[in-house]
Amino acid sequence: MLMRIFISIVHALFLFAIMTIHATVLAASGAISCEFSGGNSFSFGSLSIGSTATTTASAKYTCHLQDYTPGVNHYANICLGSEDAPPFKMQSNGDSEGHVYTLLFRAYNLSDPSEELQQHDNLMQQTIMLNTENTTVSGTFNLKGVVPAGQNDIPAYAYYNYSMTMRIFWNSEISTDALASCQSGQAQNSVTNGGNMQSSASVSDSCAIQSVTNLDFGLLEASILRQQTTRASAQIQARCPLGTAFSLGIDNGSHANGDSRQLCNGDNRCLTYTLWQDSNASTPWGNTANVDRMDVSSASGAAQLFSVYGEIPSGQSVNGDGIFSDDVVITLTY
Repeated sequence: MLMRIFISIVHALFLFAIMTIHATVLAASGAISCEFSGGNSFSFGSLSIGSTATTTASAKYTCHLQDYTPGVNHYANICLGSEDAPPFKMQSNGDSEGHVYTLLFRAYNLSDPSEELQQHDNLMQQTIMLNTENTTVSGTFNLKGVVPAGQNDIPAYAYYNYSMTMRIFWNSEISTDALASCQSGQAQNSVTNGGNMQSSASVSDSCAIQSVTNLDFGLLEASILRQQTTRASAQIQARCPLGTAFSLGIDNGSHANGDSRQLCNGDNRCLTYTLWQDSNASTPWGNTANVDRMDVSSASGAAQLFSVYGEIPSGQSVNGDGIFSDDVVITLTY
């Protein structure tokens, strides 16, 4: 029987949006012409030093038919790329000594997170059709921006990129079989957005839970559950400013029976489990101040790793199989 614990975090981000509209008209060339027609920028809002943040943005385009031969369909692959190679940069204004700091981020296809915004190869692709009854077609590339966690060596400032240049390339043919893909490296023509896409983030020197791994007990047999205690561990990465005292608490989860945590399957068959602050299972991990929270002091201001130790006590019988799971909320208090 496969039993897994999933640790989840509750947090809030305050986001703001910047709308930029830009039009670059391209002279007629070939069967179609295209231009950028608007979109919105990457606004990551507020995040703590070393933590991750996500947001969305978009790049809109419009294409126009140039060949008005009746009865002929023109198919086009519209390809989106960036003039800069990822990761992309947001920079601070210079400090009192003139130092400028950089916050990095990446951008992905919102509908396919494995597809990253690139400079030349593996460009994002959309296919359109134009003809004399449909002479103008518009589309939107929806993007997801991600500030990777672990950028701990930057100060708390506002970070900006005022001139992120995007480019759309296109190929057109009268049949889809002859149409070159965006992965081919070919392009009949292209146009930029004039560097009018922006990105912004505000980094604060405050406490944050930066990452959490799952606590996975693995694949278990019912006989093992009856005979011996099963153990596993997970990790929490958190950061607070230098000298800050804080605590980490873990609640009783979504399947608690009184004060007992439980792993349950889809048929509501459950197993009791416990969480501990130490590998000897001597200090329980809960969410009550001055009782079972973990109290910590940040000696350096760097990110810190904390291990969570889980146990499924022996002697339990379960009438069921499948994936047994629970969600617990981790709270950082400072």
